[in-house]
Amino acid sequence: MQPEWFQFKGAEEVPSPALLVYPERIKQNIDKMIQIAGDANKLMPHIKTHKMKAVVKLQLEKGINKFKCATIAEAEMLAQVGAQQILLSYPLVGNNAERYLQLNLKYPNSSFFTLIDSFEGAEYLAELFRTKGKTASIFIDVNVGMNRTGIGLSQLPSFLNEVKSLEGISIKGFHAYDGHIHDKNRNERFKKAKEAVAPLVAFREQIELELNQKFLLVAGGTGTFPYYAAQKEILCSPGTSLLWDEGYRNNFPDLDFEIAALLLTRVISHPEKNTYCLDLGYKAVASENPLPRVVFPQFPNAQVLFQSEEHLVIKNEEQHSIGEIVFAIPIHICPTVALYDEVYVIEAGKITTKWPITARTRKIRI
Repeated sequence: MQPEWFQFKGAEEVPSPALLVYPERIKQNIDKMIQIAGDANKLMPHIKTHKMKAVVKLQLEKGINKFKCATIAEAEMLAQVGAQQILLSYPLVGNNAERYLQLNLKYPNSSFFTLIDSFEGAEYLAELFRTKGKTASIFIDVNVGMNRTGIGLSQLPSFLNEVKSLEGISIKGFHAYDGHIHDKNRNERFKKAKEAVAPLVAFREQIELELNQKFLLVAGGTGTFPYYAAQKEILCSPGTSLLWDEGYRNNFPDLDFEIAALLLTRVISHPEKNTYCLDLGYKAVASENPLPRVVFPQFPNAQVLFQSEEHLVIKNEEQHSIGEIVFAIPIHICPTVALYDEVYVIEAGKITTKWPITARTRKIRI
């Protein structure tokens, strides 16, 4: 019997649980992203999924030079590998705003942007940057329905008028995340994306004429990025598409990206008939979703019974031996990656190296 694509020589040497990545599949996913976008310049991929320099470098090699991130550490990692444009898509307050200023000072070869959605936040950033004779490049975060962060569309005209004259910041564009749109049906998903962002597109066109200034627009996530890719002058921000996972594969069947990361776990106990315990607790795989939090490509009929900190108990009619290696695909890969310090890199059926998950930490230098 031919081995499955994810199996490799030397698996017995890997301590479990462990996270594995497959670069050839990541490259295929990058190619697919560019194909959908039509041009690498249309892409501003989110790096929160992988948090790895090596994966950023794979994208840079393909001509992608704009990236989105969510933490100061992720932004610093991007600057360290030479990303040209970096959008830190998170409202910065307190010490994080000060760290953002330090990023701008330490890495002058990268262009940084961040979000504002309150006058208080904008004013604080403006004052910080003024003290150093600098200007912060800003995107206004617009709430298009997720109700997490952002200025409401009805408030946007007055908010822009209020903040655009602040010394110390420069408004470069608008940001709209539509993570509340996750319909399986592609047409319905795209219809909702259009309805969510169309008023913002119209506002941008109007304000560009009034102010005689161009504004960038970054919109959407992985599920809707093919819709925005087809629209003029909108930057797209897929992220999960780089590694893919079972949740997205199930939710968005029209997006045929490749699973490029798996977990390696082992059978550690056999407490009763057809019941097996794996060393894959919720410290080893994202646990914010209901069970099951993984699926087993070798054993699609296995049923997850329960999970605790270090244990995952399954029921399976197939027989397993103590110490047996089992591969698992996470339902949600992004927070799963954040649980590991490094990944094992699998190429041509063997381990070739390990990649550190650099931005898993909250602080690199700044």
